[in-house]
Amino acid sequence: MKKSMLGFVSVFGAIVAIGAQVAATQAATVTSALGANVNSAVTGTVGNVTGSANGNTNANATATGSVNTNVSVGVGLQAELNSGTVTTSSDDAVVNLQGGTALLIESTSDLQAYGNLVVAARPVVKNVSMKSDDSVVIQYSQPAKFLWIFPTTLTGEVDVDATGNAMVHLPWYAFLYSADTASVQSTATAAVSQSGANFNDQANTTADLQDKARIVNAVSAALQAQADATANVNSNTDVNADTNTSANAGAY
Repeated sequence: MKKSMLGFVSVFGAIVAIGAQVAATQAATVTSALGANVNSAVTGTVGNVTGSANGNTNANATATGSVNTNVSVGVGLQAELNSGTVTTSSDDAVVNLQGGTALLIESTSDLQAYGNLVVAARPVVKNVSMKSDDSVVIQYSQPAKFLWIFPTTLTGEVDVDATGNAMVHLPWYAFLYSADTASVQSTATAAVSQSGANFNDQANTTADLQDKARIVNAVSAALQAQADATANVNSNTDVNADTNTSANAGAY
């Protein structure tokens, strides 16, 4: 009886060992197949950020590092918006063209979609459009004073032509207002020069459209920063004025 039990234990141990070996072989096969599937997926470089494919050949190329754009290479920004991968409120990386996301601009509709993202993200910007002469127009809110007295705003335009020259335009009735367009002009000119855009590209090619996006990003970001700085100065001025008024009232 004791020998029979020992024999049974030996046979059972052998069966377990064989089962473990089979399981290991199957796991190795699955891992190999998964690795082959991932390796066959799209892997490339998005700007300065390496895109890694996940899943299968339809996987998204995800920008690694501090920027995670979660967008697909070769799809286009408009398609990404339609699919919900990029939204008007969730992806600052796209608005700031981080992680090489300028590569999403592949058509005029992509550029217009990008302009819409900028308008949603930067309140000072009212509209972004292209003209038939290959220039980019960024409409913005220009602080002004009606009759040099009453604070208000005008809708101004920064027009960047195909050679990179930036010009500021106000409505025809702007002569009734005081407005500091000189600072906007210098801000826009500096932004264009720092945008990294190449003005030698053929009009409306993919490279040209991506350069236009870089111009829109640089100019709109500079305009928003200028507007924020002006708002802070005005806020501090109002606070100081209120403080002085209260102090003078207390003196009496």
